[in-house]
Amino acid sequence: MGCGASNTAAQIDEPNPPASAEDVDALKDKLAQQEETEDTNNVDKLSTVQMLAESLQSQGKSEEALPFSRRAVQGRREELGLVHVDTLASMRTLDKCLGCSQDKPPSEEAVTELKPLYEELNNQLKSSPKDADTLALHKVAYDGCSSALGVGHKTSLKLHSSLATRLDNTGRTEEALESYRSVLEAQRKQLGSDHLSTLATLMNYGALVLVQEKDGRKAACLLRPAAEGYRKKLGPEDRRTQAAEAWLTKAQQAQGVVDEDGRQGGELEGARDESLIQDQQLDEDFPAAAASLRGAEQDRVDREEVKDDVKAEMEDTSPDDDQEDVKDDVKAEREDVSPEDNQEDVKDDVKAEREDTSGEHQMKMMVA
Repeated sequence: MGCGASNTAAQIDEPNPPASAEDVDALKDKLAQQEETEDTNNVDKLSTVQMLAESLQSQGKSEEALPFSRRAVQGRREELGLVHVDTLASMRTLDKCLGCSQDKPPSEEAVTELKPLYEELNNQLKSSPKDADTLALHKVAYDGCSSALGVGHKTSLKLHSSLATRLDNTGRTEEALESYRSVLEAQRKQLGSDHLSTLATLMNYGALVLVQEKDGRKAACLLRPAAEGYRKKLGPEDRRTQAAEAWLTKAQQAQGVVDEDGRQGGELEGARDESLIQDQQLDEDFPAAAASLRGAEQDRVDREEVKDDVKAEMEDTSPDDDQEDVKDDVKAEREDVSPEDNQEDVKDDVKAEREDTSGEHQMKMMVA
């Protein structure tokens, strides 16, 4: 049975039995009639195109199915949007037509065609409603991307990370903890422990562990490298650095005495709930860390800057992730003045300045 306009998320990955030659001929005739009829609803026509692509692909005729599959994806993307169960069904068929499977690496053609689609889908999902239907679509999107491009592909990691965040936001704590743990393991392996995406997961995971499991020691083990990594890459004034350090302080405090009535944990939970309500945009990308930007630090928080920082980090839609990651890292390193070359430049500048200044001015600099 082909996937028509009444798909559900659960049906998308159900295998279809091979279509008969008569079924394919009937679909071709139906499409030809719809093409000739001006009043045919475009969504209905796209449904026929999708069923024809599925039927041909089920017969092993992927090359013949490919143009129909591409047409279905593009048409449904325009008519329904990417965050729609029918569009996702068409994308899964396109994956198959391009020869994608979990048993082998994707072809260069498949990566070139599918990566931008899944990147855009991830960005749209992050701004979609936090409800059960969208969560189901998010899971389908991640499963599709990881199957087509590979679990370790950067686009798959982005979808996995945003899925963990959505689970966190919707109160599915156990699933969120497992997703954070899983994506963190993959990010460390594929991106490195000091990548900004890895640091974001460390912070969210650590904060959720502290709030839900009340395990200060375990949380600190996650939050400490996040705080140190952000400080090294972005500097002490960056909001993400401050957020990670604030949560690390809470974790260290939690390793001491926790009131028997659980008041400390309740206060953390309340701060977290308050942040979910007060700053939804920040919470979408840093749900756990958002709470650390409240309270005593409130007067120092510029929400627009935070949104820009989060958007710049999380919504990386460049066609070349590797180049963008390198640019981000180079920029961060330059700002941090941590490479040896930059340190030598700074030393030379300081030396020249000291030679040109008076003894009194040098004393002022030392006192400052």
